[in-house]
Amino acid sequence: MALRHLFNAQPIGFRGLPGWRRRLAVATLAIVATILAPAAQADRAFAPRYQNPAVNGDITGIGNINLHCGGNVALCAQAQSGGITVVNQDPAIAMVYVDVDSDATTFNSSSANLALPAGSTVLFAGLYWSGISASLTRNSVRLRTPGSAVYASLSADELLTNSAGAFGDAAYQGFDDVTALVQAAGNGTYTVANVQTTQRGLGSLGSTWAGWALVIAYRDPAQTATRNLNVYDGLLSASDAALPVDIAFSGFITPATGPVNTTLGLLGWDGDDTVDGAVGLQYGRNAATLNNVSNAANPVNNFWNSSISRNGANVGARVPNYFDTLGMDLDFTPPNVPLPNSANSALIRARGSIDEVLIFGMISRATDVSRPNLKDRLLKSSADLNGGSLLPGELLEFTIGSTNVGSDASVQTVLTDVIPANTTYEPGSLVIVSGANAGAHSDAAGDDQAEFDAGNNRVVFRLGTGATAASGGTVAPGESFSLRFRARVNAGVAAGTVINNSASVAHRSATLGENLLDVSDADAATPGDQPTRNVVAALPRIVLNKTSQRGVDSFSFALTNTAQAAGNVTTATAGTPAQVDGDVNTAGLQAYTVVAAGTDVTIAETGVPAGYALTSAVCRNAGNTVVGALAGTVYTIPGASVVADEVLTCAFTNTRSQAALSIVKSDASATYTPGGSAVYTITVRNDGPDAVAGALVEDVLPNGATLAAAWSCAIGAGSGACNPASGGAAGGGAVNLSVDLDSGATATITVPVNFAAAPEAYVP
Repeated sequence: MALRHLFNAQPIGFRGLPGWRRRLAVATLAIVATILAPAAQADRAFAPRYQNPAVNGDITGIGNINLHCGGNVALCAQAQSGGITVVNQDPAIAMVYVDVDSDATTFNSSSANLALPAGSTVLFAGLYWSGISASLTRNSVRLRTPGSAVYASLSADELLTNSAGAFGDAAYQGFDDVTALVQAAGNGTYTVANVQTTQRGLGSLGSTWAGWALVIAYRDPAQTATRNLNVYDGLLSASDAALPVDIAFSGFITPATGPVNTTLGLLGWDGDDTVDGAVGLQYGRNAATLNNVSNAANPVNNFWNSSISRNGANVGARVPNYFDTLGMDLDFTPPNVPLPNSANSALIRARGSIDEVLIFGMISRATDVSRPNLKDRLLKSSADLNGGSLLPGELLEFTIGSTNVGSDASVQTVLTDVIPANTTYEPGSLVIVSGANAGAHSDAAGDDQAEFDAGNNRVVFRLGTGATAASGGTVAPGESFSLRFRARVNAGVAAGTVINNSASVAHRSATLGENLLDVSDADAATPGDQPTRNVVAALPRIVLNKTSQRGVDSFSFALTNTAQAAGNVTTATAGTPAQVDGDVNTAGLQAYTVVAAGTDVTIAETGVPAGYALTSAVCRNAGNTVVGALAGTVYTIPGASVVADEVLTCAFTNTRSQAALSIVKSDASATYTPGGSAVYTITVRNDGPDAVAGALVEDVLPNGATLAAAWSCAIGAGSGACNPASGGAAGGGAVNLSVDLDSGATATITVPVNFAAAPEAYVP
């Protein structure tokens, strides 16, 4: 934007009193005339505070006064309702603080309500405040936002001062950028307190005021027109109608057809609700085409009439709601005569007069322009094609789209997107989803409207009607496009790594030939251009512990779907878990890392030491819920439980067998007779805590004794088995079998024998 300033820098002091008050004594008039004579310089010329060349939005503002009439109940009541003209320097009234917040820590306060359209996004918010004060604390105020019970203390980003007033104080204006605060708080009641100023008693002369304004530029997705937004501020005084304050605009063009809507915003201090005959505000293409600006709330010859208005009506959503502010003007209004179609310049002219000395603090303009607008709908999203949390090796799909919601065509439209760090472009994934030249496109350059530029590690899409392999095409107003491509997260990317990505569209406006560059946004509800944001999760991990009971030993495992497929551990203390190292190439004991989330993991014991049995195995997730089951010596964790960022803890317990066997051999006869026979028994008992399997029982008959028949075995108390249940034959000389006995069980073996008749048979 080109900006020039043609302004009259005039003194700020006493103004000529309005005609109805000129019945004051001649001596008083002489003093006023003396003070009016010298000139004083304005503090700062107007300069851009915020500019947005093209957005679906507008500029608005709220504000109120912190000083008003006092000391004359009847006169003040009429001034508050707008029923009578009173000026803030009138000695018939006092000027006293307004304080509405019932807070003992504030000496003045007032509030106003903000009501932006639903779905709007705050782009800029600036808080202005002003008064007459030489206080060292005039650069600070307190702001309470909607929903907050306490004030925030603010310090001015910029403090402008002007010429000294009647009491040696200075007219000043503070500014603080409160964009973040308003973005966070949104619509509702804003209260501003402790605006430094000078109170004035009855019978005293001198202008004084105190007030604040919150000026807001916002995006409104429901608005169809694209607008050029400008906020200018400074501190200029004007007291000569022949020497106005001019602000000129260029570098834009209004739509070629249809209405050209504009909102003008104006903030001034020390205005009076008195007719002075001068035209206060004009607007047009240039100085030769200016038209008067007025409305029901702001007459053409008394625009600066101490009003807070919007579109010609008093803004009532404020406390206090005084029609005559006695020194503050905050007005937002359309011009009476809009700019013509295809206009490329504009001029705002504001003027004061000898009877209406004005201090201008802010002027804003929002006007329809002919410009392509891809920006307001340039949205980007990303999706993990594997679902769930993003893991190394998985695919991200990026989708970008926009609609030209402007009033001019976008030409030479080219979108580029650098492949984000920690990912690799997925070959063959370029697709124009909708719009001109829709369909899959090759990675190669020169054969269609898209390519993967390996040298710059980026994708390139040439969009719009007429796009070729070398140049972008045209996206007319109302036309849309969308596209997608994929990138794979590199192996080994650490958990917690953030993958951010933004696309940009370079294009030109068809009418002005202006070069434009727009950046994508992944979150339209959050101010600023947000990148897509994907956080890499950790692959599932398994902590494998081994506990051995009644002994220590070495154990081995085999696993599936883990980076390390085996493991060994030696227990050091019976009953104390020992962790199996899941990554022997990394120092310290490590968990096992799962290769593929969502896939079963199996854990099998492959080497069980003799005398040990796997007595239990269980795996639990971070919530201590059991996952999976043991079948034999293999534990299976289902894929549904093998999820990103999960740490599964598995406990395998082996118990060393412990049996206490006793064997008793008995014979019913204490003597034997050669050539006779007898029966004896062998009783085996397990008094240990564990079952025993395959305990061998052997008995060799002495010389002179042979089996009379087959021996037999039977389980007495408890459970068990004889293997075999009988054996041997007449003439045999031994008993051989094995028994299985549960704890407390017995096996009784009955052995019939014959004794030899010849004595020599007993000789060893």
